[in-house]
Amino acid sequence: MASPRRGTAVRTMLALLALALGAAVLAGCSHVPAALDPRVTHVPDASVQDAATCPTPDDGSGTPSADAALPRAGRVPDGFVAVAVVECPVNVTVSDADGLWSAVERVRYTGDLTALLAALAEPDDRPPANLACAAIAELVPPLWLVAADGHAVLVHWPVDACGMTKGGVRAALKNLTVASRTTTKVALITPAEPGVVGGATPSRSAA
Repeated sequence: MASPRRGTAVRTMLALLALALGAAVLAGCSHVPAALDPRVTHVPDASVQDAATCPTPDDGSGTPSADAALPRAGRVPDGFVAVAVVECPVNVTVSDADGLWSAVERVRYTGDLTALLAALAEPDDRPPANLACAAIAELVPPLWLVAADGHAVLVHWPVDACGMTKGGVRAALKNLTVASRTTTKVALITPAEPGVVGGATPSRSAA
């Protein structure tokens, strides 16, 4: 016959094992943002490019092609004086009489960039221990700062503890003036049905 003391020890061991298994399940269900690996503590300055470029979609999927790779986004380097901003909305499509096209859109903003520069200078939030984040993918549009001579830097959007972009950059962009917006068709994705006639109507994914 088992002693009461041994029975208590077995129950205690089983309880600890259950707690360990529960913690493992929770860890497996939680999303730890890879973009905020604790080993990554610094976002380097962006490299100055000859001009701001927007990636071109491939032959119909709406995603950038491999040969349209952009430089790594970074912080605004010291001494870089921006006079304008170029945003490259993602997953842009255009509908016209021929059907649905993949497209490249380029939006140029002008105005007082003080609030935007302040938002871009915000640090990334570090995730606390045991943070659980929703597994949500975010499409972040490439964003360039452009100098008076046309040179440009691709800037990093500051992110929160879950790796999602903070709201300051979008809020600052809304207060700027859209100086120009160009949309260029790339490839026909879906031909129009016979007899259906329509004008060009661009659409894009929300940033």
